Amino acid sequence: MNTTTVRIMDGFAFKTEPIEGTYEIGEDIGSGHFAVVRRAIHKTTGHAYA
Repeated sequence: MNTTTVRIMDGFAFKTEPIEGTYEIGEDIGSGHFAVVRRAIHKTTGHAYA
């Protein structure tokens, strides 16, 4: 699904879109009881994030 949504909460507008359009999702680098952390590379800048 490739959609963009604008949500308004408490007077602030948030634009949501699929993360795969902006980042290349990589391998798992950590996990806990509530989440899994994955490496993500920004497609335009090449910067790595988690």
